[in-house]
Amino acid sequence: LEQLLKSPDTAVGKLDFIPSKERQLLLEAFNDTHREWPLVEENLVGCFRQQVLLHPDTTALVSGDRSFTFGELDSLSNQVARRLMDRDGITGNQLVGISTARNEFLVIGILGILKAGAGYVPLDPSYPSDRLEYIIRDSGLRLILTDGTTGSYGDKLPVLDLSDKTMLDGHATADVPVSIQPEDIAYIIYTSGSTGRPKGVKVPHKGVVNVFCFIKDELDIKLSDRWVAITTYTFDMSVVELLLPLTMGCRLIVADNDVSNHPEMLGRLLESSAATVLQATPAMWNLLLESGWQGREGMLVISGGEAMSEALVRELLKRVGRVWNMYGPTETTIFSTAREVTGADETHLIGRPIANTRLYILDEHQQLQPIGVTGELCIAGDGLALGYLNNDLLTEERFVPNPFGEGKLYRTGDMASWTAEGEVIYYGRKDSQVKIRGYRIELGEIEESLLSFGSLRRAVVNLHQKGSEKSLVAYYTADGTVTAGDLRSWLQARLPQYMVPDYFIELDEFPLTGSGKIDRRSLPVPEAQLQAYRSPETKTEQVLARIWEEVLGKERIGLDDNFFEIGGHSLKAIQVIS
Repeated sequence: LEQLLKSPDTAVGKLDFIPSKERQLLLEAFNDTHREWPLVEENLVGCFRQQVLLHPDTTALVSGDRSFTFGELDSLSNQVARRLMDRDGITGNQLVGISTARNEFLVIGILGILKAGAGYVPLDPSYPSDRLEYIIRDSGLRLILTDGTTGSYGDKLPVLDLSDKTMLDGHATADVPVSIQPEDIAYIIYTSGSTGRPKGVKVPHKGVVNVFCFIKDELDIKLSDRWVAITTYTFDMSVVELLLPLTMGCRLIVADNDVSNHPEMLGRLLESSAATVLQATPAMWNLLLESGWQGREGMLVISGGEAMSEALVRELLKRVGRVWNMYGPTETTIFSTAREVTGADETHLIGRPIANTRLYILDEHQQLQPIGVTGELCIAGDGLALGYLNNDLLTEERFVPNPFGEGKLYRTGDMASWTAEGEVIYYGRKDSQVKIRGYRIELGEIEESLLSFGSLRRAVVNLHQKGSEKSLVAYYTADGTVTAGDLRSWLQARLPQYMVPDYFIELDEFPLTGSGKIDRRSLPVPEAQLQAYRSPETKTEQVLARIWEEVLGKERIGLDDNFFEIGGHSLKAIQVIS
């Protein structure tokens, strides 16, 4: 009422109705995160060199039966950097692609790119060629580092095969004299985009170093820790796994492609390597538990990418030492909030802002929401990315001036609220973006790819959830006959497998709301489309059918059924393999 009397001409949506004490809590007490890291360099290369100087003969990297000390890793990556600069003309802030199997060449290549003053762009060799070509073209890569296992990029631009030892002949192992600034690009991760094309997020060294220092300090990472890396390197959580151990002084153990996709093999690796830290998405933690993994006493578990279920938390707390839940978009450098989880009733909380990070929960007018009131979570501070590559319009839309302090804030599109204790409750997305099996997906990108098929009139993609199981469902209307198989094949040639819907449902017409928009709530619930039953005959066919029935929860799976058309997806396929 006081505000109304003071400013009767102010729009209701812009009234400042929060009392000064609560405003002080929201802006200062809850965001009291300033930290200095006085003994740490402000770029990743400097941090790594510190560890090389401190313990050059300590094992830094293990890949299969091969191991490398900090000194050996330093020398090899220096050679890569010198080769890139001397022979390939790479200079500061240029971009270099990397596409390898999960092995030592991935780590050596990334370090070499960074030491040359460049940023790395991960290229997943399993992506469709159309998507890879777009990323290569959009990022303007000068060349790509490979290891000879990931196909040929030679017709697109120069390739340096790190597995060919002659490539580094004649290049010195001494430190590379390159000045790297905190704001220089460390990497560019391409995430799903609503326009039908992925968008590249430019992440500087400064934000990565800040996250690493926070994790080391807050989660008590020690020099004796052994960190197993399993996350695909096109997903930004992988940056923590691949680079934090090397820049903070502990041991990195890279799980190869087979192990990172096979829960039983991963469980054995955790034992044989005496692992003390593992980071994974909730979907992967569930797979590991379902494979019979009994846990490791004292192990640190980090979960990120999506929300954990109460059942998952209960099972993890029985088997490990500590469980941490981390949240953060790619645009704010991997993680922005953190919380140690001590009970199954805490899964809705994503914690407090990490060091040098500020959170604001705002309404549609960019006004602060009071404690307990839901709004859009916005993030400011050292973790902010430099924006989107070659997309100033979207950068201006999502990275806006911070009305409560210096710099900019990133509008996440996530809905959240504050608790009275200064923790954040996460509620999900406000737009058509979804999280499934840890991946952030713009449904609009899948819809655009579907409509490019040509004979579809309309297409809508929804997220369907039954219990803890999430599925993507595509609904469409078409001119002529278009089968689910036609559309699945079309999308598999254009999108990563995790973005291909699990179900395709053809409709005569879409249900509409009173205002004429598609009524998503009235779309039919998907059901697995089993083919006319043809019974398995050989012993192998019978065993496979039984495994499929167990994993998919179906009965009478026959010879002609397609795994992906009856509810299967990539993580279910991993269970089948196990």
